[in-house]
Amino acid sequence: MKKRIFIAINLDQATRRAIETEVQELKTLFHDRVRFVDSENWHITISFLDYQEDPAIGLIVRALQEYAPQLAAPEVHFEKIHYGPSDRDRRMIWLVGSSQASAKLGVIKKDLDDRFMEAGIRFKREHRLFQAHLTLVRFGYAPEALPALDRSIDCGFTAKSLDLMESVLKPAGPEYSLLSRFDFLSES
Repeated sequence: MKKRIFIAINLDQATRRAIETEVQELKTLFHDRVRFVDSENWHITISFLDYQEDPAIGLIVRALQEYAPQLAAPEVHFEKIHYGPSDRDRRMIWLVGSSQASAKLGVIKKDLDDRFMEAGIRFKREHRLFQAHLTLVRFGYAPEALPALDRSIDCGFTAKSLDLMESVLKPAGPEYSLLSRFDFLSES
């Protein structure tokens, strides 16, 4: 049976709470016109691998088991909230990582994608510059008039692991579940 999977970095609870405070303020701009992503679903997608069969998932697990323990835990810092993916294409509201966080996580993404390709995993490889972000809102319609939005935020965390996640599409939105966690190099 195929599973729709992706590799993510999940947030710690303290960071999640700090972002929730910002989101509560943000909600006042939209009143009940948009549905915000549940905070339990917040994550940074590193690689989206789409639908994969069990043998391919086994190869993905092996690649993550070999790779994650070699990496120092990256620092992830968020610096602003704005419409994404671009100012012209406003389909979402994103919490955007700093350029340093995006660069570090972009290297991890490239290394993983290379390993997956070498292992024969079939997926659509992205070639655009990696932008670390959390999706806070997905618009289910083409919004006509949106309030101005370009807020600074100062929060961050040290990532603990690369997480293999499953995404199940449902009418109310995707449901994510953790399949496996692969810890970064411990400093002890």
